[in-house]
Amino acid sequence: MYTKYFTSAFFLTLLGQSQVASALWGCPDSGSRAGKFLIHYTPARNSNYMNPDSGCHGGGGDYDSWVRICLPKNDGSYSQIHARGTCCGSGHPKTLHPDQTGLPKDIKIHNGHGCSTEGANANLDNLWITYRGTLHNVPDDPNCSDPDHGSTCEFSI
Repeated sequence: MYTKYFTSAFFLTLLGQSQVASALWGCPDSGSRAGKFLIHYTPARNSNYMNPDSGCHGGGGDYDSWVRICLPKNDGSYSQIHARGTCCGSGHPKTLHPDQTGLPKDIKIHNGHGCSTEGANANLDNLWITYRGTLHNVPDDPNCSDPDHGSTCEFSI
């Protein structure tokens, strides 16, 4: 299946790039595919992102889970959209609108256990991201990388 190839080959490329867990994850320098974009989700337990919205802190700490959106460029690289907090303290899915993402439609993110900062629930279970009717259940979706300080999923624009 093509997605299996994509998952194993493309994400091995991503893993080969140095990423510091405490830094905000950046889009890869290359490897973009026409009509596809990436969403990288970092859970609260691996985050040093302080959401400016005081109502968004979750998991008992000051840090929030967040996403970065990587839009494809014609030269094969990505444009990076600034990191966006997913509002752990809200208790409902976070919606990111086109004016925040550069995409034509809303993105909806349900944090699931991504807001847990310690213990058995500090994993990505029950995390899902949806765009234009496509739902990715992280971490088990074949269009998402294995979780390691977050997970990256590919969507069609």
